[in-house]
Amino acid sequence: MIKNILLDCDGVLYPLEELSTKEIVETMKQVYRNDVGLTPDEQRTISEKTIKENHLGMFNYIMEICRYKNYDFDEFCEHMVEKINYDSIKPNPVLWNTLQNMSDRYNIGVLTNNCRAHIDKVFQRVFGKDIALVEKSGIKAYDIKFMEHGGYFRPKQDEIGLVMFMKKQGFKREGTILFDDTPRNIEKAKDVGMKAVLISKENTLLKELNKLENLRFGMVKTYE
Repeated sequence: MIKNILLDCDGVLYPLEELSTKEIVETMKQVYRNDVGLTPDEQRTISEKTIKENHLGMFNYIMEICRYKNYDFDEFCEHMVEKINYDSIKPNPVLWNTLQNMSDRYNIGVLTNNCRAHIDKVFQRVFGKDIALVEKSGIKAYDIKFMEHGGYFRPKQDEIGLVMFMKKQGFKREGTILFDDTPRNIEKAKDVGMKAVLISKENTLLKELNKLENLRFGMVKTYE
């Protein structure tokens, strides 16, 4: 029986056409060049190091930059988020109401490889509420810091990322479902015994949440 619902943020709570990953990455580059003062040579050195050590994901790269330049990680994230234009993300009150209606029956959380400041901005646009109010309503926000292990982040695409996260939260894998828009994350979740569903423009989160509710009412016998 499914007890825990984990939702990716970007591409799941809102479509990527409203705020692309490319825009986020370009803003990250602006921050490490202009605010942190990272040179091209330093950039290459850090990039080679993270690749060699197999530290996956944008935020391991940011962490390494901050360590190299003695720059505060949270400050970097805040600078980056403040430079991103979130205005194109559309409100989704139907999604909010659906999640609220389900929150008394499931442990619902947003699990992202991005930072907490980013989640806050997305929540404000999609739900019209800041992260504190969303969490008070029963929907947890799990940012990249929840995936830290051994001094580095273990994002969802990492071999042990989801296993480590589930263990820390006390979630049983067979009782947890992940909704994500990245095929590799879906594969990793299924590999460790979770249920997982790929979200796309055609296969929206709302559609899949309604399908999950149909399971509760006996309208379907299993959820694939």
